[in-house]
Amino acid sequence: MVDAALRLVTALADATVDNADGVSVTLERHGQLMTVAASNDKVLTMDRHQYETGEGPCLEAKANGRWYYIESLDDETRWPTFVPLALSQGIHSILSSPLMTSNRPQGALNIYSSEQHAFGKHEQELAALFADQASEILTTAGSDLTDEESNRRFAEALATRRTIHQAQGVIMARDNLTENQAISSMFRAARSAQLTVLSYATQVVASIRDHGRREKSPVADVIDPLEKARRLLKMSVSDLWWRYFAIGGMSSELELEAILYQALVPSEIDRDILAVALNERFSELGGDHPIPYSDD
Repeated sequence: MVDAALRLVTALADATVDNADGVSVTLERHGQLMTVAASNDKVLTMDRHQYETGEGPCLEAKANGRWYYIESLDDETRWPTFVPLALSQGIHSILSSPLMTSNRPQGALNIYSSEQHAFGKHEQELAALFADQASEILTTAGSDLTDEESNRRFAEALATRRTIHQAQGVIMARDNLTENQAISSMFRAARSAQLTVLSYATQVVASIRDHGRREKSPVADVIDPLEKARRLLKMSVSDLWWRYFAIGGMSSELELEAILYQALVPSEIDRDILAVALNERFSELGGDHPIPYSDD
């Protein structure tokens, strides 16, 4: 989503700034500078020349947090390796504006032109506006986080999504709802209980597990071997679902979770397909087939 928004900014800048022959956005990701949005292949090449030579206004804007306007590359002496490469591509003017988040530069918005002295005061002001917009996109998306912080947030988000998906599957099976109806029901119930969606989802999942411990399900003989086998094989629900789906299973991953949590009774064919998927995994590991089929 962030890169898509930045691509829109580059397209608008390319169409709006007079004499622009291409616009790009450079960001630092995982310790490396890279072009995440570009209006054409020429500017991709121009950016790459700067990364490879370690020279150019794009790198300076990112490093120093200030804008650089090169009115005529023909007269430029600061970057002796990069400038000839730029001139060979027909580029004569460059305007690089820093992208700032939390008062530190994260990258640059680069506007290239084949004309000398291409960008007047009005074009420079437009470039600053587009750079501000790109900076706002990065700030909103949290792109100024360190890699460690980003990884931690991503892991937390994945754990939250998994719990919510599990609860969604339980609600679908329990209340005979579609996926969209189940998630809407969960949001309304969480709001009514004055809980976060994650807190409510955690309660829903816990209630099914507690119910399974307190009261043996009438289909426990069907469900328990499947879940025990999955845990023994250390397969995630997603791994099991992919195998199940590949050999003909038609239930969603959410419905499969509901089966494993004893909230949904599987059809006979679903039970057999799950048994096949688990037994095939046992075979791959050199083990026996512990799960019987319905006609055994």
